[in-house]
Amino acid sequence: MVMLVMAYNIPFSLLIGLHWLAAAACVLTVLQYYLFRLSRFGGKTDVSRTFTLLLFYIFFVYNYFSNSGINGSGMLSFASWAFIAMAITPPRQQWWAGAFIAMSVVMVMIYEYNYPDTVQNTYKSLEDRFIDIGSTILVFIFLSIITFTFVISNYTKERNTALQKANQLNLSNLRKDKLISLISHDFNAPLRNVKQYLKLWRDHELDHDKRELLEKELLRVTTDTQNLLLNLLSWSRNNLDNEEDIRLAPVVVSDALIDTFNVYNGIASDKGLQLSTTISSDVVVSGDFERLEIVLRNLISNAIKFTSQGGTINVGATDRGDAWEISVTDNGVGVDAEKEALLFKQHLHPDLGTEREKGVGIGLTICGEFVAAMGGEIGFQRLHDLSVFYVRLPKAGLDSAA
Repeated sequence: MVMLVMAYNIPFSLLIGLHWLAAAACVLTVLQYYLFRLSRFGGKTDVSRTFTLLLFYIFFVYNYFSNSGINGSGMLSFASWAFIAMAITPPRQQWWAGAFIAMSVVMVMIYEYNYPDTVQNTYKSLEDRFIDIGSTILVFIFLSIITFTFVISNYTKERNTALQKANQLNLSNLRKDKLISLISHDFNAPLRNVKQYLKLWRDHELDHDKRELLEKELLRVTTDTQNLLLNLLSWSRNNLDNEEDIRLAPVVVSDALIDTFNVYNGIASDKGLQLSTTISSDVVVSGDFERLEIVLRNLISNAIKFTSQGGTINVGATDRGDAWEISVTDNGVGVDAEKEALLFKQHLHPDLGTEREKGVGIGLTICGEFVAAMGGEIGFQRLHDLSVFYVRLPKAGLDSAA
């Protein structure tokens, strides 16, 4: 815009015969282009802005006295320059810039009033005066529209950015509050159980059978507590981090099951459950290994909690064309119909397991978020007396690994 104001003076100065003014405008336009490049590509924004405003000030003061003073277009051109200068001046400097511009206008007019002979009357005819002043007014209106559009656009952009940051901050605070609530509520119960078991162990003489039972309970509660801790850490990272760190790659599902089966085989056996898998190493999906492991661990843990003694739990895979459907099937108590729609969408109040095991509540919510992040689908269905939790993920070949 600043270059437009300067460039405008070239043709009209030539039109009314002010060749020297046109030459000055050409030189200053070239200098302004250099300062523009210095600001945009050289990182010298403050220096460029200062020299630009100084050049324009000198040019328009000179133009004022050389082109009929208050009877010419100089004051209107100066107003155009001042309007643009205020638009590009940082807010913290605008009061000083406005005061300097106002003082300059007053001083120029006082000087002309006291020394009228210093002003050159350059118009040869009334037509030249009308052309010069009329065109200056049109340029001023045009630049005012552009400047207002620029200011309004920047204001709208800054406001939207501020609103977006405020919303993100509110959402982050809500998530942090939720995390604190989860930790204080869900973490307290299993740790209290561990404390009670250890106190019982210390204060009472236990026979072999009771000691073995207590060891099993301690193992189960400790495993549940570890599972809860991993879930909370995973949930907080997934919800509080600003950067998405999920990396999709080929994942051998049987490999993602190894650690979970090592941990939960003993717990299932102690409860009188049969935990098995029919997934071969050929089942390879596109996903995130760590997140898939967490999803499978939560589904298997829930199946163990809500399956009575003598029950069976099987982890299998079904070919669905372009996807593998990984399922955890059990003949446990199932899911209440009214809770099915909310299983993977929000933190539910955990139900007690068949042997009054405490659920962690947040596990299925994490499963829903992680599967969605991997581009898959998670769901629940009833097959006669069986409960089936399934995860569908796109197929992937091992040769496609990054």
